[in-house]
Amino acid sequence: MKWTSKSLGSRFQHNFFYFLIRFRLVFLARLFIYFIVFYYTLIPSVRKRSSYYLQRRFPNSTPFTMWKHCYKLYINFAFLLLTRIIYGIQNNCELDAIADEKQKLMDTLKEDTGCIILTAHIGAWQMGLLELETVQRPINIVQFIDPGDNDKHYFEHDAKTRPHPITVISSLGIQASLEISTALQNNEVVCMTGDRIAHESEKKIEVPFLGGKIALPLAHFSIASIAECPIVITFSVLEKNKIKGVWAERISIPKGIHRKPELLLPYVQRFVVGLENMVEHYPYQFFNFYDMWLENNDK
Repeated sequence: MKWTSKSLGSRFQHNFFYFLIRFRLVFLARLFIYFIVFYYTLIPSVRKRSSYYLQRRFPNSTPFTMWKHCYKLYINFAFLLLTRIIYGIQNNCELDAIADEKQKLMDTLKEDTGCIILTAHIGAWQMGLLELETVQRPINIVQFIDPGDNDKHYFEHDAKTRPHPITVISSLGIQASLEISTALQNNEVVCMTGDRIAHESEKKIEVPFLGGKIALPLAHFSIASIAECPIVITFSVLEKNKIKGVWAERISIPKGIHRKPELLLPYVQRFVVGLENMVEHYPYQFFNFYDMWLENNDK
């Protein structure tokens, strides 16, 4: 099963929640979510999308227990999307970053160089840009947009009112690399997720994760080596409707080693260490709803 950014909900369903939030009916939106998620988890194809990860995170679970895991995963995802809508429309969201982790991020962002912010589809990754808006630097986010994607980022709801406009880089392949490199050369911030392969021709490397092998993209690390810019690996989660930054690590990749993928492996593995730490402590906030594992895809 290939990943897709196509939304599970229809455009009407998304607009319905936008309507509720604009009229300050947050309590009603939260109530609807419980029923909607319960309905969707009764659909076999929807449960299948989460099963690839859940079966590895919770092996030997009974069918009923697996359904409960599925429900908890989707309810967290739904509340994350709702939090994003609330902030985008009402500009209302609480941030509570761990001091040490926030300091690692802020110290890097204050340097006079381009910077790659590398995260994954874990926790509140969609809200991770909030911390960056306190820094007076242009921000870019790399995101492939599927034609069937009805979700809006928080900054797309009232884009004209945002203090620092955010540029979305939605190109693929060489064009994307050129846009990213240009932004870094201009000392801008580029935000990327490193846990999905955007297209089949993309350079990748195999690493162990949750008892199997997955393929992760090399582009982020290669570009950092070429541009001589730091990478900050950072993850945040949603706890009690509050965004909390819980992990940050800065890595510097030597110039020129992008020509040998095996030399980039240690840096990719440090990213995977972060992923494993997150799924260990926040098992219901890993939102890759497709089969990442190579041995399953080869069958």
